[in-house]
Amino acid sequence: MAAAPAAPAAPPAAPAQTGQSQSAVQQVAGSVSSNPGEAVYKTFCAMCHDNPDTKSPTRENLAAMNEQVLNFALTEGKMKVQGAGLSTQQRADLISWLTAGHSSGSADWTTAMMCTGARAAVDLGGPSDATSVGFGVTHDNARKFTAQQSGLTTAKMQDMELAWSIAIPGGSTMRSQGAIVGKNLFWPATDISKVFAFDLDGEKPCIQWIYSSTTGAPLRTSTSYGVLADGTPLLVIAGQDGVVHALDPRTGKAMWTKNVASYSYSMTTGTPVILKDRLIVPVAQFEIMVAADNKEKCCTNHGYMLSLDPKTGAQQWRYDTMPDATPVRDRGDGQMLLGPSGAPIWNSPSVDEKRGLIYFGTGESNSPPAHKNTNAVIAIDLKTGKEKWSFHATPNDIFNAGCGPTPKPEQLNCTRAPETVYRDVDFGASMI
Repeated sequence: MAAAPAAPAAPPAAPAQTGQSQSAVQQVAGSVSSNPGEAVYKTFCAMCHDNPDTKSPTRENLAAMNEQVLNFALTEGKMKVQGAGLSTQQRADLISWLTAGHSSGSADWTTAMMCTGARAAVDLGGPSDATSVGFGVTHDNARKFTAQQSGLTTAKMQDMELAWSIAIPGGSTMRSQGAIVGKNLFWPATDISKVFAFDLDGEKPCIQWIYSSTTGAPLRTSTSYGVLADGTPLLVIAGQDGVVHALDPRTGKAMWTKNVASYSYSMTTGTPVILKDRLIVPVAQFEIMVAADNKEKCCTNHGYMLSLDPKTGAQQWRYDTMPDATPVRDRGDGQMLLGPSGAPIWNSPSVDEKRGLIYFGTGESNSPPAHKNTNAVIAIDLKTGKEKWSFHATPNDIFNAGCGPTPKPEQLNCTRAPETVYRDVDFGASMI
């Protein structure tokens, strides 16, 4: 499920100078730990990650993540602001300490699982052989398999037992699901930025091909499958950096890639939907997290929906959840608070082909004024991207991580009651 992340309490602001951060770490290192990575953690990370009230990932959760995921979070992702206060060496020490217990696993595990003979070729079958085309199983997010598709009935459920399992070295989260087409499973191993094509027609699965993203960012969405108007099969997945990858499902080769991130903190979480003549891509943003830093000009990002040409990636139309941000007022230090902002589209859109509409939900406002399309269910025209209607479920919900459980006066990017209801509620799940 492409759910919105819970907003933790305000993290500690990054120090103004690297020299200050080094000094602080040296003091901790001398009194608490001889490991430089642990000293960095205790100085800059423990305040939130060792505090259950912040709902931040625990130290154990962080230790389960691989090096690529942690490095991206600290340099380009949600912890970019906090990571900016660390030197390259401090960041390396921290990541090394957190992942010290990892086993690299066998480097030959994929070689041992590669398909041979007839199973090596991907057979997509006919158009009706796509059992699950994306996150919602169907374009309208029915999330339901028939007995014929699954080969299961209610009576058979009690007799099920484990047939096989695959553990992906380097993977710590299972946030995405694969597309099932005939005897093939196209599975995204998001943490290691790879997509695997598995042949399921045998006693155990085998690997037909592996696609590896080279952007340096973890993949984020589920895989989406579709057949275009001219009969071309297409497989699509998007990354945490906003890059959309369009693959040939028969070979695993990239047909095209496109960065759809318009803002500094844009990201993709909802799974794109492939139709015969267009690719629908929802775009979220995580400015809610970085607004905890008073140095950030809060807030300018918002969510949007794109329709792309599925053969080339060229944009067909764009729907923005709100207009661009403009200065609202002095936040108290001579710097202007900007708005409106927010309304990230975390979820996978539901396509109503009969009515020609796309349905999706949005998240909260990050700065005033609270736009009508925040915390909303929205319907837009499939062919033009024009808004048809919007249901504003929770008005005046303005929130960002600078607010924390109890807003503090020094948090300049935090809007306070009665201007906000201060609930931080989002439509994280998809519309059905």
